[in-house]
Amino acid sequence: MNSVDVVANKNKLFELESVVESNKFAVYATRALIEENRCDILKNYKGAMGNRTMANQNTADIMRNRKAILELLKVEGTVQDNFVQSMLNASVVDYLDHRSKMNTRVSTINERIARINSALIAVNSTLMEGNEEVANFNTKHVEINRALLEGEVKPSSATPESNAERIQSNMSRMNDILDRAISNGDMLDARLEKVVSNRVGIRKNYEIVQSRRLTIKSNHMKMMKNAITLTQDGALTEAACDMYFQKVFGSSLGQGMAEIWRVKPDDPMAYLGQWLLDRDEKLNGPHRRHPMSDEQASAKIAAGMHGIHVRREIRKGNKDKFLDQDRQAKIEVKKHIKGQL
Repeated sequence: MNSVDVVANKNKLFELESVVESNKFAVYATRALIEENRCDILKNYKGAMGNRTMANQNTADIMRNRKAILELLKVEGTVQDNFVQSMLNASVVDYLDHRSKMNTRVSTINERIARINSALIAVNSTLMEGNEEVANFNTKHVEINRALLEGEVKPSSATPESNAERIQSNMSRMNDILDRAISNGDMLDARLEKVVSNRVGIRKNYEIVQSRRLTIKSNHMKMMKNAITLTQDGALTEAACDMYFQKVFGSSLGQGMAEIWRVKPDDPMAYLGQWLLDRDEKLNGPHRRHPMSDEQASAKIAAGMHGIHVRREIRKGNKDKFLDQDRQAKIEVKKHIKGQL
């Protein structure tokens, strides 16, 4: 009777082994897809973070351009000046509003990543529990092998009753294993469908990341075009110099130029320098005089006038020639001021 049951167990084991090993293949095939998905997700994450870095740089550059553009606008009167100042303030408000919203988004993402990390910690704990189960299983069966090899467990100690009990236990356990294997198979099919669906979403995200990068690069090119426009033909430098001279000299420089036109001296630059020094002393007293000598001060003012002349020539198209002259003149003026000539 036991012999017939043993054969029945073998047939059942063959069927059961096919199902369990098939599930094993499906489990690791699904794991491989999951790992590939995870790598692709991390790739998309890194790509998106790279996009974020470039986009943030664009933001900084665009807002810097905005500030420069507004500061270069020529204004007349309080109303126009208030327009420029309020536009400058509005650009800061726009940036801070944008940055505040982005901070909220980053905080939300941080919280989600923290939850993901917690989930990964739980996954690792489950993985380690499985490793412990495998190690305990191996320890148990290594011990059975040792007992069989050393004769502690041997066929001569068997009885028909103990064999029948083992055969019945094997059949009962195989039925339980088969039920579990069938349930695992249904669960694996559902999970594989989810994994495949994730892959479709991951690929869609990849396409979005790449498309957005093109938009970011396009924004960067537009921003650079604006920046080049600002500096084209020395416009930015010229405007900055004009604002500086207006701040330093006020109406005095224009009056001095008118005086040169009236007198027509042999050395207009030297005459203008001395005229400005005399005017400053007349209006503000000797205490406002710069500690440098009159000759050095005149040379410095003359250098400023030379800069105006260079910018005018640049506008006429003689850029390279007069930029070289400008550099040489600045060197000579620096030497003169330091008393090296």
